[in-house]
Amino acid sequence: MSNAFTRDANARVSSIRGGSVIGGKYDPSGLTANTWYRLMPSGNNAQKVAATVADFDRQLNLGTLRSDISNASLIGWRLKILNTGYQQSHVIFEHTGGVVRLESPIRHFAGLGSTGIEYVIYPEVLNPLVVYCAGANTVEFGRSEDEAYSLSKVDAIGDVDPGKMLVFPYAALDKLCFRYATVGSTDRLSWGEHYIA
Repeated sequence: MSNAFTRDANARVSSIRGGSVIGGKYDPSGLTANTWYRLMPSGNNAQKVAATVADFDRQLNLGTLRSDISNASLIGWRLKILNTGYQQSHVIFEHTGGVVRLESPIRHFAGLGSTGIEYVIYPEVLNPLVVYCAGANTVEFGRSEDEAYSLSKVDAIGDVDPGKMLVFPYAALDKLCFRYATVGSTDRLSWGEHYIA
């Protein structure tokens, strides 16, 4: 994936992204009210691949990917390992199903458990991230202070009413969190490098 703006016929940089579209439509209706969640896909159940596989120390099986990114190209996205003592960031080089291959080996790989690996994956954006909030309920957004998987310290940024959007002009997408006071069946979050009018 090209994480750069394209050039026009005169070799001038344009405002059009090269590579895959960044974004998705997320259904939060099964989440628990008044609980913080990372906006970017995360989990605590990744596993190592078999040691017989080539480059096994550069691969993780994330399992079933969230529906809003399951068909997306994750090449060029970042994967941050969140386990205590193993916190590190990598670039995804390849992915097939739920297995991602990283550009560089995972440091201290032997000591990292075979299962229960905590992570968050997020794209590197060229434009501000926009989150459009649809449905019936207000969404509260915040920024995590934690480098760990648990979200014990989240600083609230503000509330976004239904039909409105949050523009987040920062690169640290792994720290962007949200929560609903009430989660309804029609609530949806559309996120990406695009605006919805």
